[in-house]
Amino acid sequence: MTTRTKIADVLAANSIKVSLVSEERQLRRLVAMEIADAMIVEVNSSEALATVRNLASLTHTPIIVTSADLRDEDDKVRGLEAGAVDYLVKPFGYREFMARLTVAMRDRTSPLPARDRRSYRFDDYKLSVRQRCLIRLDGSDVKLTTAEFNLLIAFLNALAAG
Repeated sequence: MTTRTKIADVLAANSIKVSLVSEERQLRRLVAMEIADAMIVEVNSSEALATVRNLASLTHTPIIVTSADLRDEDDKVRGLEAGAVDYLVKPFGYREFMARLTVAMRDRTSPLPARDRRSYRFDDYKLSVRQRCLIRLDGSDVKLTTAEFNLLIAFLNALAAG
């Protein structure tokens, strides 16, 4: 069993929904949907650090880096400077991993004011203001007219404002 599948099993056992992706394209789609509470990225090269840097520029979702190949402290520093909130070197204990993940999710920045929000989640839907699309959590698109989209945003802003 790989570390990746073991982490997925630990998360699932703690009632945390997991989406395992191995391609950057799949990862970008998940980021665009903004449905992740945290991202765990396995880093094995400088290319992977570039992926972390790109992800950090696209989302406020906390990113935890895991790596089996730590040559020196500079590797950790580069991962953190790339935008990760934590950096774990394998092997690590899964209780420690869960504790670090809990802290990363707890310490996220507070929600944006309604007028500055980029997305909304409700029922089985995700509305991306930036991409002007409504997506079911299964990934399928819901077609909306411009008027329907604007009305939905107005309702969601009003609900978020309280």
